[in-house]
Amino acid sequence: MSADLHSVGKRSFYSNLMNIVDFYNLNNFNLDTLDENKISHYNNLMKQKYISYWENAVQHSNKLEFYNIFKNQYKTSHYLDHTSEQTERKALVKLRMDNHKPMIEIGRYEQIPHEQRICPVCMSTNLVDKIHFLFHCLKYSTLRGTFFNHIYLQLPNVWQTNITETIKILINSTNYLVNLPLIKFKSSCFVLHDRLISSNQNSSA
Repeated sequence: MSADLHSVGKRSFYSNLMNIVDFYNLNNFNLDTLDENKISHYNNLMKQKYISYWENAVQHSNKLEFYNIFKNQYKTSHYLDHTSEQTERKALVKLRMDNHKPMIEIGRYEQIPHEQRICPVCMSTNLVDKIHFLFHCLKYSTLRGTFFNHIYLQLPNVWQTNITETIKILINSTNYLVNLPLIKFKSSCFVLHDRLISSNQNSSA
């Protein structure tokens, strides 16, 4: 019946299945001759095509530039297994996915030219990306110092690597004693960011 609906141009389970077959270029697909081996084969083909799509998206997306620093393989991120609190898990996901307020992100939505998305907090000429926000902006130096003091016993040599490796170590950590201070540091930076922006706006009013 589902195939009959498809043959007369009506959407059905069969038509959805055929759309998947076409999208993934599953050659010689025949629903009547499916068995476990063929299902496994088609499943692997679809998985590999999706992984190729994912890798290309991560490598070539400006939005995912920060994400690409620490996540370039399609596999489970085990940090979630070590963080049980829902609010903490959400905070870590937002941090990894670059879901934040600084000018570089706001600029995307307001279509501000990339070179004009400078930090409105420290008033420098630096572009305010996640790296500047978390590691360089002078306005967060006290919070940053407190954060690294908290994790020193867990990661004593974290600052002895370059910034890219430091990001990988921090973001991919499965140590709760690193995850929790990182969440608190990011949240505190956001609170201070909003307070400073509000203060600057009131001063210019």
